[in-house]
Amino acid sequence: MNRWKQKEKIRKLLQQKALELFKSQGYHQTTIMQITESAGLAKGTFFNYFRTKEEILYAINDWHMRLIEPEIQNPANTSSLTEQIYTLLRKLASITEELGQEFMKSFFYVSSIGNGKQKNENNYMQMLINTFSPLFAQGQASGEFRDDLPTDVIASTFSHVYFGTLYYWCTNTASPPLKELLEKTFMLFLTGIRKT
Repeated sequence: MNRWKQKEKIRKLLQQKALELFKSQGYHQTTIMQITESAGLAKGTFFNYFRTKEEILYAINDWHMRLIEPEIQNPANTSSLTEQIYTLLRKLASITEELGQEFMKSFFYVSSIGNGKQKNENNYMQMLINTFSPLFAQGQASGEFRDDLPTDVIASTFSHVYFGTLYYWCTNTASPPLKELLEKTFMLFLTGIRKT
């Protein structure tokens, strides 16, 4: 195995083990030593890949968010853009539910106080905006969505609604499943932008 592939394999192993520990015992209770021991590596190896525990948390989130890229590049062949948006939301919900409420709660907490706060919040929001903006623009052009609002305003509002829903889900143990919560929330949102 070439050196680059080996490094990538170790990086992914560290992320997998960190995610398992974050989900089972929480972000704050997990140490770098536990992550490396779980991966069968020396503690110093961690620092060849990540500077901090915060950095691996962001890397795990980024890694999982990239799982939606195939859906974006090959959208579902449906009759409406609304259904394409729901398909992407369902995929996002599945990915996020796989990360778990505890992980996402830690992600929000660390993002709100950590050094990488601005960069990582903006990356995640920008990913949502970049993903959904073309769909909203296409919907406006086809007459499916109202055109009296700029596309960037619709996309930005969409990402705020998404993050608000996600935050509610991960901080409320009595919350319904994320998929169900997103479907209900975005039924209201999409009704609001649909052209009448």
